[in-house]
Amino acid sequence: MPRRRALCPLVIALLCFGCSSDSTVATPDADAALGDITAPVCGDRIVNGSEQCDGAALDGATCASQGFDGGELSCDGDCRFDTSGCVKHDWITVKAGTFTMGSPASEPGRGVNETAHQVTLTHDFQIASTEVTQTQYEKVRRYNPAAKRDAPCDGGDCPVETVSWSEAAAYCNALSEAQKLSPCYRCEAAGKPVRCSVSPSYLGAAFYDCPGYRLPTDAEWELAYRAGTSTPFYDSLSADEIGWHNNNSGGSPHPAAQKKPNNLGLHDMGGNVWEWCNDRFEQDLGSAPVTDPTGSTSSEYHVTRGGSWRFEPTRLRGASRLLNLPTKRQDDTGFRCVRSVVP
Repeated sequence: MPRRRALCPLVIALLCFGCSSDSTVATPDADAALGDITAPVCGDRIVNGSEQCDGAALDGATCASQGFDGGELSCDGDCRFDTSGCVKHDWITVKAGTFTMGSPASEPGRGVNETAHQVTLTHDFQIASTEVTQTQYEKVRRYNPAAKRDAPCDGGDCPVETVSWSEAAAYCNALSEAQKLSPCYRCEAAGKPVRCSVSPSYLGAAFYDCPGYRLPTDAEWELAYRAGTSTPFYDSLSADEIGWHNNNSGGSPHPAAQKKPNNLGLHDMGGNVWEWCNDRFEQDLGSAPVTDPTGSTSSEYHVTRGGSWRFEPTRLRGASRLLNLPTKRQDDTGFRCVRSVVP
């Protein structure tokens, strides 16, 4: 009994402590535990704190929101944006104006479809400084159709080729969609083979009003190539200086931008690969002045420009025009994109 009475004061003291109005005891260990609960945890797939992203959670960010043209944004192991899957083209502005399209009758290598005539373009436009490369195409379209992947093209910087007209248009559309711009083409099927046509909203001269990315018109391509000159190979005397053709290519395309650019800074406008244009092919362009031309409305062929590693040097001339079926996929045909400067 004396032992029980000795324990009573201790029990009463403990009960009183438990009934205190402030029963929370702050300790350094408790504070640390609370801090661990609220700190961001990289890898929990929730973006918080100083994290830019977490796993597949990108907090609404895209390649375009990070200043790129398109591609696929991802997240690295430190919860920072990984932009290695994004694409950025170098865009050169070409001013609207009037120029002579075609070639004089005396020009060596001249074709019958190069009748000289005045063309007026009423819209400034931006054009990529190089042809779309294999790496760029694969990042945007998730596959590489190119047939030429061995040296010197094993680094992915060679122009993409073996693409149909529709595959080129679909790439342009993907850039438009990435930047939330109205697409210039209507495409069916997301993968390959894709089938594209000009959007009904931008038929005829309205094509120049499309705010999205697209293929250049025949006239835009030649204006950009010439860059204020009227000679066969912009300001050069030799095709060797400006591009790869059948006499200097070694039977293969080469990495972009290895040859002399024109006065605007555009590379490979002559040679390396033919470039798809938007226009359907018109054999006789006539000699009358025209404004904002868009090509034939009935031909089944499309225009290609610039010559290639497989063709003779005279095909690298600014006036040289060729035609191809839009479904054709050839290992010396690629493209570059443009975009109208729309107010």
